[in-house]
Amino acid sequence: MEQQTRNSQQQQQTEQQKLKAQAEYEAQKKVVVEQAIADAKSGLNDLISKGVSKSTINSWADIIDRVPMAHDGWKLVGVECALSDNVPSCNVNLDRGELGINRTLMQDFPDVNINGDKANYILTGSSITFPKRNFEELPSVRYFKMETQSKMQEIKFGDVKHAFDASNEITKDIALPQPPVGVTQDTNIEPIRLGVSTGPVHVEGTGLWQLRGLAEVMNDATLNVKTLSVTFGGDDMKMSSWKLEGDYYVKVADQITIPTIPPSKTVVGG
Repeated sequence: MEQQTRNSQQQQQTEQQKLKAQAEYEAQKKVVVEQAIADAKSGLNDLISKGVSKSTINSWADIIDRVPMAHDGWKLVGVECALSDNVPSCNVNLDRGELGINRTLMQDFPDVNINGDKANYILTGSSITFPKRNFEELPSVRYFKMETQSKMQEIKFGDVKHAFDASNEITKDIALPQPPVGVTQDTNIEPIRLGVSTGPVHVEGTGLWQLRGLAEVMNDATLNVKTLSVTFGGDDMKMSSWKLEGDYYVKVADQITIPTIPPSKTVVGG
């Protein structure tokens, strides 16, 4: 009987320890979920604040205007522009022509990189200050279809083509902490749904003069641009084609959807 009493007391003590560990784990879970929600909101705000299409496109166009037509016997073949930490830059690509030699190119372009018959150098612009945006203020699907898409459809009359790919809602996974000994937790939970969908947008044209006008058209709260590629097909910069890549963001729900987190359970026995 004394042994049974000791066993019973030990079992009660073990169960109390598991209940205490479970309560602490539930509190820890709550902190983790709240932090995941805060990180999801902050991350999305950072994502949509990475650029303003008008400012970015105009900055790239300013850099391209600085690219000289002559490169000491080397042929200008293309320019690739991007944005890093709010600083616009363009990588100028060259092919060796019949009169192209390394010395003259390196003398006139000290920062050039030469690799065989290929060469490139980078031009940068001034850092751009972008406003901090809030995903909760993004335009609705109706606005996107009526305003954004309509404006982009109108540019076809200027020989500019565009395409919007299908969008997907932005989500954030919740990584729950490992439960303590004696406690189990179902970690198969849905991600946080932020009520914002995003998808790629592609724009292309046949003349650099189109970029300035496109900057005005794409001055839209739903659009961000990421890269610009220009290909030159002749000996002067008038014979060119370009492709612009970016993303669009549309608000599809009035609030974020937080998944139901199942409660943890204590292990029976053990």
